[in-house]
Amino acid sequence: YQRRVHGDLFWGGQERERKRFFFHRMLPFFSRFVARADDDRRSPTGPMQPHKEKASFVHPMLRVHLMDVPHLSDWLTMPHMYKNPFTVDARARLYEPTEPNRRDIEIVSKDPPELVLLDIVHCSEKSPIGTTTTTTTTATATPPCSASTGAEPLGDNKAILEGEVRDIRAFRRAGAYEELAWEPKEVRAAIITCGGLSPGINNVIHGLVRTLYHNYGVTKIFGVPFGYQGIYSNDYIKLKPNIVTTQQACGGSFLGCTRGGFDTTKIMDALVSRGINQVYVIGGDGTHRGAAKLHAEAVRRKLKMAVIGIPKTVDNDIGLIDRSFGFETCVGEASRVVECADVEASSAYNGVVVVRLMGRDSGFIAAHTTLASRRVNLCLIPEIPFEMSGPKSILTHLRSTVEHEGSAVVVVAEGAGQDKLADLSIEEDDHDASGNKRYREFGPWLCAQIKKDFQAHNLPVNVKYIDPSYTIRSVAADAHDAEYCMLLASSAVHGAMAGFCGFSAGLVNNRTCFIPMTMIGETSPRRLARGRRWARVIDSTRQPD
Repeated sequence: YQRRVHGDLFWGGQERERKRFFFHRMLPFFSRFVARADDDRRSPTGPMQPHKEKASFVHPMLRVHLMDVPHLSDWLTMPHMYKNPFTVDARARLYEPTEPNRRDIEIVSKDPPELVLLDIVHCSEKSPIGTTTTTTTTATATPPCSASTGAEPLGDNKAILEGEVRDIRAFRRAGAYEELAWEPKEVRAAIITCGGLSPGINNVIHGLVRTLYHNYGVTKIFGVPFGYQGIYSNDYIKLKPNIVTTQQACGGSFLGCTRGGFDTTKIMDALVSRGINQVYVIGGDGTHRGAAKLHAEAVRRKLKMAVIGIPKTVDNDIGLIDRSFGFETCVGEASRVVECADVEASSAYNGVVVVRLMGRDSGFIAAHTTLASRRVNLCLIPEIPFEMSGPKSILTHLRSTVEHEGSAVVVVAEGAGQDKLADLSIEEDDHDASGNKRYREFGPWLCAQIKKDFQAHNLPVNVKYIDPSYTIRSVAADAHDAEYCMLLASSAVHGAMAGFCGFSAGLVNNRTCFIPMTMIGETSPRRLARGRRWARVIDSTRQPD
C-alpha cells in the first residue's frame, strides 16, 4: 500500500528499490512468527463432539470450553439432511451470470464450529504470553463454565500466572450451514412477541419472515397475537413478506405484546394441534425462561420442534449479550427529552427539572442518556446508593449546581431510591402479570425533597417533573437498531434450519452467536456495576460518588 500510494509521491526510485529489497529479505523472518501464532490458535486437543460442552482447543495458558446449544439429532434420529438452498446455482445466476457456482453468503463450519469467546483476555509483555488480565462482557458474576468439567471461568481483574492454565468460555458463531435438518415444505413457523414494547420488534418479525420465505422457501409462517396466551386462545395470522414490509417502519408490535399467560401444557398442545414445528419467541429474560421450558417439553415428548429465542428488553439488562435491540433508539429518544428538560431548567430562575427514565433494576438507559446528552447534573440509578443529607448528599450537590450554573437537570431511573421509600405503604403482593414487583414512585418524592431543602436554605427554586416513560420505547427503531434486528433475525433462522434449538441469537463481543437459553435465564437481569461506565457518568455530572 505504501509503495503503490505513497511511493511515487515521497520516495525516490532508489529509495523505493531499497524498501522493496528490505521487505523481500525480511518476509521469511516475519512469516515464521505468523505461522507460529496461527498454530497456537488452531492447535486442537482432538476431534470435537458436536453439540457438547468440551474444550475446543488448549492454548499454553488458556483452555476454551464450547458452551454449545442442543441439536435435533440429540434426541431424534435424522435419516436425511437437506442441501442449503444458498448453494443452488439458479439463485447465483440471477445475480452473477459469470459466476454460476457463487454462494449468496458465506457458509460457516458446523464441526469444528467457529467460536465466539465470551471471556476476553488481554495480554501484556511480561512473559512468553504475558501476565494476563481478564474481563468479561457480563456486568455480574459469571456462572460456572461447565457442570461436566467443573472448570472455573475467568473472573474480573484476575491475572494468569506463568505456567497456569485457565478456562474461558465460547459460543458457537451464528451463520448459514451447508446442511439443513428441515425441508422447506415441512416447516410451519410461528412468531411470538412477549413482554413490553421495544423499538425494533416489527423489524425482527420482518427479518424472520423474509429470511424464511426468500432464503429457505418456507411459506407457512404464522404470527401469534398477544404473546404466550395467544398460542392457545387466539387465531394465528398468516404472514408474508408484503404484509410485514409495511410494518417494519412502525413502532410497537403489530402482533401485540402481553405479559403472563404461560402454561406449558396448553401451549405445547396448541402448537402440536396446529402442526407448528418452529417457534420464534421475542422477549426478555422471563420470556426466555418460559421458552426454555417449552424446549424441554419438546425434548421430553421427542418432537421435531425448534424453539428459538431473540432477546428483547429496553432496559438492556439481559446477561451475556453486548446490547439488546432497541436500546440505542431508546437512548436517542431519552436524550431528546433531556435536551427539552435542559431548556426548561435554564429558562426558569433556579430551575430544576427531574426526568424519570425506564430501568427497574438496572440504570443503563439513565447512564447512557447522561453520557450522550452531556447536560445532566445528577444521575440516579438502582445499582448505586446515594445519600439525601450531609456534605456529600445529592441535595447538597444540587444546591451547589444551581448556585453556580443557575439550573440543574436530574435523571432518575425507574427503580432508583426504593430504599428511601421504605416507609411508604405498598402492598407486598402488588406484582404485574410477569411476576415483577411494582415499585414506588421515587421521582415525585424527590421533587418534594428538593423543594423542602431549598426552602430550608432560604433559596427560591422552580422544580418541574417530566416522565416520558413509555414514549421512548414506542417509537420505530433507528437505522442502527434496524440493521441489528435484521442480523439477529437471520441468525435465528439459519440456526433453526440447521437443526439447532433451545438457543437465543445474540451479539457477543460484536459477533452473532447461539447462546443456550438456560444461560440467558441464569445471568439475567444484569446490573450496571461500578466500573468505567459509571466513572464516566461521575466525570460528566460531577456528582458525589
